[in-house]
Amino acid sequence: MIRKACLFFFTALLIEACDTVPKDEEEPVITSYQLNEDSFSPGETLTASISGKDNEELGQVRARIREASSKSFGFWELVEIRDLSGSTFSTTFSYQIPDTAFAGLYELSLQVSDERGNGSIDSTLQFLVLQEGEAPDFVDFQTNPAIGADNILRLNIDDTLTFSGFVADVDSVNQFSISFKDNLGSTLLTLDYQISDTVLFNLQENPDTAFLSAFSTFPSAMELKAQDLVGHQSRQTFGIEKN
Repeated sequence: MIRKACLFFFTALLIEACDTVPKDEEEPVITSYQLNEDSFSPGETLTASISGKDNEELGQVRARIREASSKSFGFWELVEIRDLSGSTFSTTFSYQIPDTAFAGLYELSLQVSDERGNGSIDSTLQFLVLQEGEAPDFVDFQTNPAIGADNILRLNIDDTLTFSGFVADVDSVNQFSISFKDNLGSTLLTLDYQISDTVLFNLQENPDTAFLSAFSTFPSAMELKAQDLVGHQSRQTFGIEKN
């Protein structure tokens, strides 16, 4: 009787061990991700090349395009999901830039998941959509101290930076700002200009100043951003180096 009980107990343990699925909490990894260009005009094709791997069977890869500054659906936004198999993959996503896409900064985010539901950290690359003749133009933009021929501002910690030039748009300039960023891309200061809708915004008639001594961290970049009434955006970035 005791022998039969021991045999039953051993058999039950064996069945339970066979039915137990090993726990998998390892996330898939995106090993390579690049775009064919960093700016596109309508009709051109954006191609993203991506590779990844996991310790077990992969499930899906998701691509998402949206405006970089938008928290809701914009004029060009899409999501594509593809099924995967195996523990490694390489694939490409290709999209033609539509005529309806507003000019501005967009981002393409990719995420990979495995069959157990583990997901990789979103990998995001940014790109510009250009709309010639539609987006605002920066005309004769200058600073004092001046921007170098290599588009680098070389400044001292006690410099005072002033601006001149124009922002022009066929529809009407609606917003304009100058932002200073650190080497991680975080914004240190933004100068926002109040604009009554106009096709030509003159910075000299709306003076503003940046005092380098006021920064807790010396900036590494200055970004211009303009938007018109329709929604088209333009951006231009200059590097900053300490003298």
